[in-house]
Amino acid sequence: MRHRLFIPAATALLFALAACTQDELAGDNRLPEGEYPVFIRATGLSVEATPQAAPSTRATVDGDWQGVTSVALKLGDAVKEYTVTASTDFKSATLSRENDPHYWTSRNPITVSAWWPFDNADITQMPAVKVAEDQSKLADFQNSDFISAENQTVKFDAPTLEFNHRTARVAIELKPGTGFTSVDGATVSLVSLSADNGNPTVIKTYNASGNTYEALTAPQTVAAGDPFIRVELGSGIFYFRPQSNVVLEAGSRYKYTVKVNATGLTLDGCTIGYWTDGGSEDVRITISYDGSETEAKIGDYYYADGTWSDGGLRKLYADGKMEWAETTPQPMNDKTCIGIVFYTGRHETDRSDYTKPLSEDGPTIPNGKVNGYVVALTDVHNGSSDRLRWEYGPGNVYNKAIDASTSKRDWQGYSNSLKFHEFVNKNENKETGWEMKHFPAALACETYGNRTTDRDGNPANGKYDWQKPLAAPGNTSGWFLPSCGQLQYLYKNRSVLSARMTDVKNSTPTDCSYKDEIGWFSTSGFYWSSTESSYGPDFAWRVDLGNDRGYRSTKSYTGSVRTVLAF
Repeated sequence: MRHRLFIPAATALLFALAACTQDELAGDNRLPEGEYPVFIRATGLSVEATPQAAPSTRATVDGDWQGVTSVALKLGDAVKEYTVTASTDFKSATLSRENDPHYWTSRNPITVSAWWPFDNADITQMPAVKVAEDQSKLADFQNSDFISAENQTVKFDAPTLEFNHRTARVAIELKPGTGFTSVDGATVSLVSLSADNGNPTVIKTYNASGNTYEALTAPQTVAAGDPFIRVELGSGIFYFRPQSNVVLEAGSRYKYTVKVNATGLTLDGCTIGYWTDGGSEDVRITISYDGSETEAKIGDYYYADGTWSDGGLRKLYADGKMEWAETTPQPMNDKTCIGIVFYTGRHETDRSDYTKPLSEDGPTIPNGKVNGYVVALTDVHNGSSDRLRWEYGPGNVYNKAIDASTSKRDWQGYSNSLKFHEFVNKNENKETGWEMKHFPAALACETYGNRTTDRDGNPANGKYDWQKPLAAPGNTSGWFLPSCGQLQYLYKNRSVLSARMTDVKNSTPTDCSYKDEIGWFSTSGFYWSSTESSYGPDFAWRVDLGNDRGYRSTKSYTGSVRTVLAF
């Protein structure tokens, strides 16, 4: 989870600057000493690490600034305590210092660090991460969090400071297995942990919701074969021993779904953040598939009628490695494949309301339950000459923020897409007259399969008719512009997903109008996400699908677009 902080001068100062001429400031960018205090406005806090079913915890682990009263802010060699004043919804805050603040001495970029918590006895040193041994109470779980922004360059005219967690977050979801009908009343602990910096070797977890347990740890590695998860249930004590090293990285979340059997624990699923695959070959800790399962899996073929079929996944290891059928099943020849399943279940950072349609007659997921996500087989445009802008407003205005998420890791693509419509509804009757056509990338995604306008919002005259068989079915979200986190996850599983797309292309009849369009993302292009950048209202994130890197770009830039849906 990341906290994005803006560091502008005070509001009054900005007015003063606006009144100044270039001549009134020093010719070499110097500013008068003691006149331009550094104030920090904190916005765009991420909520991606919140337990799915838990109430708002009002803490940094929940993307809130409540409970944080001050931070240490370092500029040069000087470290000063800055007061935190949270907004009414706790999603933004102002960091300020009334007496003796830091000052801007020029308009040149500065290097800034900040952290919370800090040691009152020595505020000049960032404290080592040391979490609580017993995190079973909410307060102890929350107070084990450490955040920082280290040696970041910020600009005078558009300064941005990005905070990251210094802890790793582990979630364990228990399910009853053979010999148990319920896992209620279990006690779950993490064991075999490093004692560096005085950290506990055993951590008792917090029961976040239902049968889900969570804990924060210092970054470290748990060796392969060592017990890692301990479950006490009834009269039994059970251990999960990973078959490859567990690398717990700062700022990442690791979710394990574990079955409790009378004979021990077995892994039923895992989401390991951005953890590099370890290559374990121990099949005792896999999810096994034989192709007869009815639940969707990564790599399954998704069809225009809302059904799916086996894509060949047979084993999923604890470290994220996948094994596929020796002969990969092919798409069903009596159905139209429109995409590939790239994630199953609802991602923990996706808090979108799928019962709300993007358009008046658009599809929805009636009960809001997400079974998984599908990536389209083609880009939404017609080649390199038809790339799209993120925003192309009335009168060539690009600098309008729609209040979309700013976290590069969250999966709020659908929620962001709803924000486009909320913005239009608020501004369509104003003098400028905003419409969805002024957000070309988002609109092209939503109308994929039924597109009637070109990149500039003019009638397309049938140039996109090839997309018609690929329209989203009912009981789905409909196609939408993915978030930055969703695009990055697609890159992570590129080998699997691109192989399935190749299978679809090879099985598609030669005379199909979109056969040549099917394929993996261009590795030489940047793909627009629906995620805005806290750098400024005229910036949003694009992702290079050649290397997984996100780049903030002005919304007027043109880029490639690939759409996704939830089902």
